[in-house]
Amino acid sequence: MTKSFSKKNSDDKKGFTLLETLVAILLLSVSIAAAATIAQKALQAAEYSRDETVAYYLAAEGLELTQNIRDNNFFAYPQGQWLTGLAPGLDQGNSDPCNANYGNACDIDAVDENIMPCISTGNVCPLYIDTNGQYSHDSSSGSPTAFSRSVTIKPISVNGSPDEAEVTAVVVWKTGSFSTRTIKLQEMIFDWY
Repeated sequence: MTKSFSKKNSDDKKGFTLLETLVAILLLSVSIAAAATIAQKALQAAEYSRDETVAYYLAAEGLELTQNIRDNNFFAYPQGQWLTGLAPGLDQGNSDPCNANYGNACDIDAVDENIMPCISTGNVCPLYIDTNGQYSHDSSSGSPTAFSRSVTIKPISVNGSPDEAEVTAVVVWKTGSFSTRTIKLQEMIFDWY
């Protein structure tokens, strides 16, 4: 009786070698890291976009509040005092809280329409958000935000009496690791009465 012994052919190997397993794990790790990086960048971009939208609406609100005060002055004061409380004219000097001719800036609180001079804070008024989601300057009833807003009004005189004014609303904010950003909106308002 003859027994034949033969070596197994090395081509019949089944399974993975250690090297093949390590390469597969490396490729899987790189693809997961790439997906996580893309997701992180997308979240940062979404946060930045959200803050940019909020900043735009805060600047637009500053312009609208200025128009509202001008419109309310029509009923509260005699003709010619349409900028009362904002920048009544060139005769008030440095006491005009928003008069750009004197380097002053202010902000108007949307909750109670108070005019806040920003002189002591470097012409920037920080904004706080309350529990109802409203932005205001009241630090006692709100949490600090990344936003600051200032409004300037530059009366333009024709024949010695201002009958139009350039209103500028500027919002400054910083989102995460992005640089400080600024949105600036301007419009003209007129003494229409």
